[in-house]
Amino acid sequence: MTLCKGKILFQCLASSNSRLSTFIQVRSKWYSAQYLEPTINEKELKKPVTATDPRLFRPIMAPRTEQSLSFTYVPEVQKFINILMRKGKKELSRNLLEETFKKVKVIQLKKYKKANKDEQSEIELNPVNVFLEAVENCRPNVHTTRVMRGGVWYEVPIACNPETQTYKAMTFLIKSAAEKDRKAKFPDMLAKELIEASNNEGKSVKRKQDLLKRCDDNKAFASFRNR
Repeated sequence: MTLCKGKILFQCLASSNSRLSTFIQVRSKWYSAQYLEPTINEKELKKPVTATDPRLFRPIMAPRTEQSLSFTYVPEVQKFINILMRKGKKELSRNLLEETFKKVKVIQLKKYKKANKDEQSEIELNPVNVFLEAVENCRPNVHTTRVMRGGVWYEVPIACNPETQTYKAMTFLIKSAAEKDRKAKFPDMLAKELIEASNNEGKSVKRKQDLLKRCDDNKAFASFRNR
């Protein structure tokens, strides 16, 4: 009951105060729009701060619990965990991805032992690098959005910004791994999909190609319609 009263009180204050109305909820804390994201890249932190650096004049958000300066921290991995998460079960999605990386390591090691010396140099044993290569191969440069013209909805291709490209690539991988039999485990399917996508193969790459083909078809239709 106290929490409800607190929310109502904050809404009343926000509606009556223009400064409070600019606040946004981030990480269960309230930060104003002027707050900057924390810098967690060690190389960026070692660079000299220029006189025009916004970090000298604007406050900075507190880092998330999973953010770290460790060399093992990979932002793309954390983003994938957040996209994979369902119903707030972040620890479950983290465990699923860790299990997937173990499967990738085992599969790649088996390939490495069976391959000859020339082929061994081309086999990536680090599962994180396999994951990053898979995401890179699944990134689309365009996607479609719905636009209404004359009371009719049309799908129009538009360029993807880098964040949208990463999100769509990770979504392709998750959806492709989810298309499995009941007996198959999700980490096994995701590991297989990551390895195939890192070689520019598999369902996820096909999803990307289908999206690009659909964008080309919609673009051709739009140009024909505007003649």
